[in-house]
Amino acid sequence: MADKSARLPDISRALPVFPLPEVVLFPHAHLPLHIFEPRYRQMVDDLQQRDEPDRLLAMGTIMNGHNDDTLGDPPVFRIVGVGRLVESTRLPDGRYIVILRGIGRARLVNEVSGAHPYREFCATWVEETIASLASWRNGLATELKALALAAVRESGEKFRELIQRENDLSVLVDLISAYMPFSIDFKLVQLANPNVLGRTAHVISELEGRMAPQRGKRIKIDDDPTAN
Repeated sequence: MADKSARLPDISRALPVFPLPEVVLFPHAHLPLHIFEPRYRQMVDDLQQRDEPDRLLAMGTIMNGHNDDTLGDPPVFRIVGVGRLVESTRLPDGRYIVILRGIGRARLVNEVSGAHPYREFCATWVEETIASLASWRNGLATELKALALAAVRESGEKFRELIQRENDLSVLVDLISAYMPFSIDFKLVQLANPNVLGRTAHVISELEGRMAPQRGKRIKIDDDPTAN
């Protein structure tokens, strides 16, 4: 589900898409980006001309086998994470360092051409589903949180703090999917699944499978997950 606290702008006409290999943006997660290609510098310039709620950008994960085609128009997966531009710094040579905050999932419908040099797609929001009692969701959130905290090293202090203070199951499973060092294929499956309970079961299974052969060893995670 998209960010419940935010008004969702219309993305059915032209949603800017930034294609990168092996990068997946999840709702509620922060993603720093280095923008250096001229057409995407213009994209950031254009976004900054919009009202803040409308500064939306989708991260298009480049399909396997096309990772070397980043300067062209490589095919991207159709389910994308949509983020809002929340911070940008223009460097002296014109490059940008920006930060996106994920606000929802979207499905790319078709590519729009001609209006801008950067890539744009018509898209639709993907609504997540969750059908269970609140008490059951709370129990799953507690189980998932404990498992994730047990899996990471003490060096992931900021990740641990982030997880410890979050109690919403939907947010929790997306943050864990975003910041833990799962494979890109795993992350893409998580992004494409609108069912919260399905995503939760997938993460729990993955964490349990990783921890079992480690015999108490913990998964290493960067100290600041927002800097990945």
